[in-house]
Amino acid sequence: MSCRECEGICKRRNKEMTEHHKNLCETRIAYADIFDRKWGIVDPKILPNSHTGEPPRKRLAPPQGKKTQGKKRPPKVIPPKGLGDTVESALTSVGITSEKVEKWLGRPCNCHGRKQKLNQIGNWAKRILKGNTDEAENELDIIIGQQEKLNPSKPAKKWSYGITTVESRIDNVFTQTLESLKEAGFDNPRLFVDGVKDGSAYEKFGLDITTRYPNIRTAGNWVLTLYELYLRDPVCNYYAVFQDDFVTYKNLKCYLEQCEYPEKGYWNLYTFPSNQSIAPEDHTGWYESNQLGKGAVALVFNREAVATLLGTQHMAVRPQDVNRGWKAIDGGIVSAFKKEGWKEYVHNPSLVQHIGDISTMRNKRHPKAASFKGETFDALNLV
Repeated sequence: MSCRECEGICKRRNKEMTEHHKNLCETRIAYADIFDRKWGIVDPKILPNSHTGEPPRKRLAPPQGKKTQGKKRPPKVIPPKGLGDTVESALTSVGITSEKVEKWLGRPCNCHGRKQKLNQIGNWAKRILKGNTDEAENELDIIIGQQEKLNPSKPAKKWSYGITTVESRIDNVFTQTLESLKEAGFDNPRLFVDGVKDGSAYEKFGLDITTRYPNIRTAGNWVLTLYELYLRDPVCNYYAVFQDDFVTYKNLKCYLEQCEYPEKGYWNLYTFPSNQSIAPEDHTGWYESNQLGKGAVALVFNREAVATLLGTQHMAVRPQDVNRGWKAIDGGIVSAFKKEGWKEYVHNPSLVQHIGDISTMRNKRHPKAASFKGETFDALNLV
């Protein structure tokens, strides 16, 4: 049926058509196709022409050099490079490949694993910059492989910590201690330097400094250090006083936060051989020491312990002992606590290793902690 027979209405399409459009539809295949597409009634490739009854028309291929009508074909999607991919490309461009690194190291380098980790960190950073900061810290912890080992029911603790030192150690064991503490998570200690007027020699470390002049000697510097840490921030969960001649494990701070702090007790992170000998068999973790106060290399207290220790009569009158009042601070601490019914706890394995060969108090050299696992050990493996 032609549109002329419809008297102004195309029954097939149920649409009114002007005489001019009818003529175009009858005489021009392209226009007939346009009307079919416009009203979406049929596919003109399947049904015969609505006006002439002819067989289905073949669509003509578009002329060469002209763009096709309709939607453009989407471009090929190339996955964006992540941070790890970018680093790998940059290193490869200057001749540094994973094969070459493995040859240098003489062992597998795990370059692929690092690349994937960097890609994850890059994607995390993009989300943060877009304002999606929900669970950002936990996500980052998972990416870097720590959160899987941590107990989410134990939130991070607030710390105040410092290092007692003297200027003669600035270029040897002190620097090594500082680097090891940084790996352990204690990256911003306050420095308490005994016997100097000017702390400018320590400015290169970028840390807060307290100097004492004339020198107040070992025990005095230690007690004032703990008191100042407490006075500056009296609401911390933990306070730590470190000496300047030890090394420790990676992620020690995270590990300590996962440990159950003892009631009426404090932590001595250095396990002296005499304390190691009484460690329970096949035990990993904290246990009571022999209560003889062996070593004050690294001691940790909760807030109640600090208030208890600094408030004892023993610590108040101890400086009056002209022979021992200025030294043997480890014995002074454990004695003060024992009088208050508190106990010292040590750890198996030892969490720190003493590295100072020359004592500033002219004491005998400390023996090594036999159970210490080395600086490269990750303390979170103890969880």
